[in-house]
Amino acid sequence: MNESKLSPQSVSIVVQGPVVGTPDLPVQERVTQRVLASIRRCFPGAEIVLSTWEGTNLDGLEYDIAQLNSDPGGFSVEGPDGSQFPNNMNRMLFSTRRGLEAATRPYAIKCRTDCEFANDRILNGYGRFDFGGETYRFVKNRIVGCTHYSRDPRIPYPGLGHLAHHPSDIIQLGWTDDLRALWSAPLALTPESRWQELEAPDTKRTYRWFRYLPEQYVWLHFLRQHTTVECDHISHMHPGIVEETDRYIAGNFVLQTPHQLGVVPLKPGLLKRFLPETCYTYRQWLQTYGRISRRGSFSMLVPDLPKYRNWMRLLAWEGRNRFRSLRGRIERRLGIARG
Repeated sequence: MNESKLSPQSVSIVVQGPVVGTPDLPVQERVTQRVLASIRRCFPGAEIVLSTWEGTNLDGLEYDIAQLNSDPGGFSVEGPDGSQFPNNMNRMLFSTRRGLEAATRPYAIKCRTDCEFANDRILNGYGRFDFGGETYRFVKNRIVGCTHYSRDPRIPYPGLGHLAHHPSDIIQLGWTDDLRALWSAPLALTPESRWQELEAPDTKRTYRWFRYLPEQYVWLHFLRQHTTVECDHISHMHPGIVEETDRYIAGNFVLQTPHQLGVVPLKPGLLKRFLPETCYTYRQWLQTYGRISRRGSFSMLVPDLPKYRNWMRLLAWEGRNRFRSLRGRIERRLGIARG
């Protein structure tokens, strides 16, 4: 376990997506400008890569590298009621990949153009959980990701069903090469991105939908470079897929809450609109990580001392965080201002 905190100078922060808010708007509405300013404030010395679209007005924005991309376009998908709406999977995939290609530092953070940083806490989590679970790990070091919206396949999402192999793409921190490999999926063709016979669990209607959600498409492509994964469409379920999802996500990600990561989405309702109750919690991730990090039952009888010390550090770290959270709630209840 790596106890040292990453230096911002070693990190490229790739801000991908459309620029939100034009220079003529009030400051509060210049969303991407606020995001970039928060990065400068919280990560002094970090490289900022803004990956957006050709023709975008970049006046007033802080960045080191502007990666202006041609628009790969989206495609229309038919919803349950027959209405058409756009699928922007290719735009997300292309702008992320191009931004990571432009990054020059050994580590990278991938984030959105509408997610502001309150602090640099995300750097604290990297490297803390990098022992054990090698059977399920295909990255050099586990990627720090977000519990929102890493879907728990045990809990059905209304209208879509149980979503396996769905890690969040809101924010990610890892080795730059690991993130490049993660985002190496080719642009999706329309037939690949539709599943013609998906039956909605709640209405029993069959309708056209994405074959995979964007997060599934990216993650499954990465996994299939290393192992065989049976997941044919959005809500594909089979014996073992829940445990498989748990283990591959815990093997390659460290899932933390937005608060733990220090990220504040500026898009209204982003943290509540898409049913966070259907997602993994940090505690769930930690439990799965504990399971896959053991080296068999023998290690329970004869503990590996370095590993034992690492677990003690983890427990102490978790205990400190819980104490601070409890103390904060008590102080707020009593109206005590901390100096």
